[in-house]
Amino acid sequence: YKVFNINKNYRTIIILKNKNIMHRILKIYTLILLVFFINTTKSQTIVSTNSELQTAVSNATAGSEIILANGTWNNVFININKSGTASQPITITAQKPGSVFMTGNSRVYMRGNYITVSGLAFQNPSNLVVSGSTIEPIFELNQCDNCKVINNKIDSYNGTETQKTMKFKWVYIVDGQHNEISHNSFIGKYGVGSIINDNRSKANADYLKIHHNYFADRVPVDNDINGLNDQDAIRIGTSSTSLSDSFSEVYDNYFNNWSGEVEIISNKSGKNKYYNNTFRDYQGTLTLRHGNGCEVYSNYFFANNNSFTGGVRIIGENHKVYNNYIEGINSFKPSGSSSSVTGGINVMNGVTNSELNQYFQVKNTVVVNNTFVNCDYALRIGTSVGGTSVD
Repeated sequence: YKVFNINKNYRTIIILKNKNIMHRILKIYTLILLVFFINTTKSQTIVSTNSELQTAVSNATAGSEIILANGTWNNVFININKSGTASQPITITAQKPGSVFMTGNSRVYMRGNYITVSGLAFQNPSNLVVSGSTIEPIFELNQCDNCKVINNKIDSYNGTETQKTMKFKWVYIVDGQHNEISHNSFIGKYGVGSIINDNRSKANADYLKIHHNYFADRVPVDNDINGLNDQDAIRIGTSSTSLSDSFSEVYDNYFNNWSGEVEIISNKSGKNKYYNNTFRDYQGTLTLRHGNGCEVYSNYFFANNNSFTGGVRIIGENHKVYNNYIEGINSFKPSGSSSSVTGGINVMNGVTNSELNQYFQVKNTVVVNNTFVNCDYALRIGTSVGGTSVD
């Protein structure tokens, strides 16, 4: 064994000849590998029935991996309130992603730390669980930190015909931090309610990441894009906590064949970033509705000349909107009447002494290096709605 220490002026060679020293080094190295192996080993449990699943969830500890066997799982409620660690998360996953089908009134409730749910396909719903006048979410992350919903599919999971107009959020996040929603497919949403709703009832920063998801084929209630609110794809925050900072990021998502309401993304908190997202064949806008200090950059908007389309709608202070590509905008409503809430980039008027749920004046905002192609209204400044008058 030779160790070389090379310098401009000298070279030192150390030769280890003592076998005892060599054996000690090998023992220490082996012990390090053994400790590493023990600390990273997962406890895997394959379950094939609902009762086995509930038992496995009840017994889960840090490092547990619960694997749902391939097939159809009907009326399953996964209710997990546990804590893993960064190196040993608790994982609930499909034996083969895309081959585990959740049907009926199946849903997932997550509370705790370092929990991951992945590989499940939700389809063929029945009479979904209702609380008051609201359908219970498919995924609810309630005070969940460092939790992940990844590589799942929700396909037209809208309940019965009677339930289709009830408020129903597919992914509902309540007061957690450092959570991640990624690599999922959200297809065929109908009715009132966001697909992903970060409720933020507290003013704490939540550092949510939403990325590499596919949003497609949403249809608005009564096929009226200018009708009911709360039919967006993503909402981060609420009016009541909108002046606090979330520090969330939404990136590399794809929105295709999308119609819900004017706000495809509804920002209602501060210091968020929206970048590298693609919008194609859609209606609506990416809207900075409430909150300050957000960045919108490097997004692609291909509106295909659909009515009631736009790129970015700006309300509030200290935003930066730059390096976006916006093509084929048609700002008019389907009826042919004019609209004040669309356009390539729409810088709106505000309300004097605005309430939290009204329109704050746009101040200190940078709009630069954006590209507009074939837009009827590319850059609009000073549009008014809801009593806005301050430019």
